[in-house]
Amino acid sequence: MPRDADLDPLGTPQLVASLVDAAGRQLAALQQLQAVLAQAGPPPTTARPESE
Repeated sequence: MPRDADLDPLGTPQLVASLVDAAGRQLAALQQLQAVLAQAGPPPTTARPESE
């Protein structure tokens, strides 16, 4: 008689799933941001200082 599943059917597994989902969304947003930054081109390096 497995009662482990009956103790907390919507507790820990759902919490883990929601955490994984949130992490996946953050990862996708980071990858999207990196793609946008890559399209914008590399930032100006010390070869052309703008402070002068």
